[in-house]
Amino acid sequence: MIDAAQDAETLTLDFDALNTFFRVGMYLEGGTPFTEIRRVLPAPIIVEPRTIDRMAALDGYLDLFRAAVRKNFTPQFAVAISGGADSRHILLELISQEKRPAYTLTVAIPGRASEVEIARLICTRAEVPQRIVWPDPKMSVDNEMWKNLACDFMCLEHGWFAEVGRNRDELPWWDGIGGDVLSAGLFLNPENLKSFEENRLDELAESIVPNRGIPLIRDQSLFPREDAVNALYRELVKHRDAPNPVGSFYFWNRTRISIGSCAFGLLRSRGQQVIAPYLDVDLVRFLSSPATMLIDHEFHRDAIRRGYPEFSDIGYFENREAIPRIHRQKQSLALLKLLMKQELTNVEILGTSLRTLRAMIFRSRACDIDWLLPHATYWAQVRKLIEMSHL
Repeated sequence: MIDAAQDAETLTLDFDALNTFFRVGMYLEGGTPFTEIRRVLPAPIIVEPRTIDRMAALDGYLDLFRAAVRKNFTPQFAVAISGGADSRHILLELISQEKRPAYTLTVAIPGRASEVEIARLICTRAEVPQRIVWPDPKMSVDNEMWKNLACDFMCLEHGWFAEVGRNRDELPWWDGIGGDVLSAGLFLNPENLKSFEENRLDELAESIVPNRGIPLIRDQSLFPREDAVNALYRELVKHRDAPNPVGSFYFWNRTRISIGSCAFGLLRSRGQQVIAPYLDVDLVRFLSSPATMLIDHEFHRDAIRRGYPEFSDIGYFENREAIPRIHRQKQSLALLKLLMKQELTNVEILGTSLRTLRAMIFRSRACDIDWLLPHATYWAQVRKLIEMSHL
């Protein structure tokens, strides 16, 4: 993060940057929560369009990924393993190169119990040790606040991963950042691709920005939705000439900033090494074209099936299960304790407290804590930093 006003005595909120962040989950154009602090972002790399046969593309992907793993190998390391494709590809390629991790690690995310079993199947067959982390809901506020600091306030996500970052050892860590957007077509669909092809980016910006207010804020006039739509439009224009403009937009914004803050912030709490093979420059360029290769969202799974057929019978995590109510109640109680330490005469804090209490008591509103927790802790910390800067 680059401080453009290092001698400034106070911090002020950047309402324009917060507007897009809370509406679409991304800081755009180098924005941060604070007017005085900006990020320096090199321009996105836009590759030339090309035509390639699908089988040749799959083989090219496997070859380039194999090379990326080989060039980044370290003697001792750990690997995350989930029920998805990105971490699986990393682990299977390491095993194919006879490079075995000290251990694999799976986070038992509430509502994704079957994912733990899928990861266990992979690890058992690969004959590698698996550690499972069970997030403690009573620590949810501490985890959110630690995550916000570790990620420089660049994301609302990743709170569930904070316990891994807080307790991580010194081993290099292989991370799957970028694999989903680059090779699985995350966020890509016929509608948004057609909007790029027909240069209807104003309509696309309108469709991406939700038509609702900023959570937990009383004065919505500070955050005009139209401003967020315009900011998003300006960013979309930068990617219209990319072979996969949808993937390019999300890769150079969400992946680079939000997801990147987890991979290279949260997971490097003491400066540990994070290895990100999907970000190998040759692989990124190869996977940046074309969109039609990814539109069915099967390209990455097809590559894994082709490269590692002995694991092809193990499925992928698809459907969330119900989150136990007691888990959410413990999260609500933890958030209430934080809110009670603040100035309850503040209308916004009082309103958040009442919403949290409602989520804890009423079964039908229990899921509200899923958004209350990250938003309330984020606002609490940002406000605290503003107050401290004015002392």
